[in-house]
Amino acid sequence: APKTYERGFVNTPAPKKLFVNIKDPDDHSALHALRQICAEFAGDSDIVLVLGEDKKSAIRLPFKVNTRGELPDRLMIMLGKDCVVLR
Repeated sequence: APKTYERGFVNTPAPKKLFVNIKDPDDHSALHALRQICAEFAGDSDIVLVLGEDKKSAIRLPFKVNTRGELPDRLMIMLGKDCVVLR
């Protein structure tokens, strides 16, 4: 019988999603700052913008970010710890 060879694949975890809550959807300066910061951290994770205090509106942004670097920390400093979730 022919031998079977197991192929060793490195299991890289699927990129996480970064959820960012902007409590005031009319805060255009926060939205602009968010976009500027994200432009510095291009990557392979989706970023989902959650608008409003009640968090009913969620929009996946049309670009991806690198969540392994300092981006989540920078966003927490800017928006508050409770506004940034990585999962």
